[in-house]
Amino acid sequence: MKRLKRRHPEQVLIVGVTGSFGSGKTTVAKFFGACGMRVIDADAIAHACLGTGSSAYRRIAALFGRGILGPDKTINRRLLAEAAFGNRGLVRKLNAIVHPQVIRAIRQNVADMRGGWVVIDAPLLIESGLHKLCDYVIVVRSKREIQIRRMTRKFSLSRRQVVQRLSAQLSLRAKRGFADFIIDNSATKIKTKRQVQQVCTFIKGGKTWRS
Repeated sequence: MKRLKRRHPEQVLIVGVTGSFGSGKTTVAKFFGACGMRVIDADAIAHACLGTGSSAYRRIAALFGRGILGPDKTINRRLLAEAAFGNRGLVRKLNAIVHPQVIRAIRQNVADMRGGWVVIDAPLLIESGLHKLCDYVIVVRSKREIQIRRMTRKFSLSRRQVVQRLSAQLSLRAKRGFADFIIDNSATKIKTKRQVQQVCTFIKGGKTWRS
């Protein structure tokens, strides 16, 4: 049985949503948004940090070379991913450039709020330490073959490329150790939505949660 975490009415209750590549964490975060929670998209913030002329842009271009730039000189995220994944050292350096800026932006977003609920949708919630900001951590899981199928279709990646990216992330087993709730996104969206609604009801104080 999980205990409801109490807070002062003017405090923001923070829910972190994370999961491995292709688990469907963004879908889950959107369902939380439909429950009345504000959603902060860490990926969107990271993308904004890569804007042409930014300090992150200059450092990444220097690290990976101009081969990761598109015709318009913006960073092509697909080319960047292809250059980084498969080399753990480069992934760490890339994260060291981007993560501090994303964390600062998220902290500022939360600081600007006055009460209510907010969801941080972040693939590297735990790896970046953002989970420490959260009152609850939600880990989204999905069967590995489903994850691979989703990502090969969505991003036109090969099976090898998807597996390579999954291997670069913290394992599901490790993430489960940080989770207050696990949401299984292996079946239909309707079933996933029901799980989210149950968690929302618990967080908002309506029911006791029994896992």
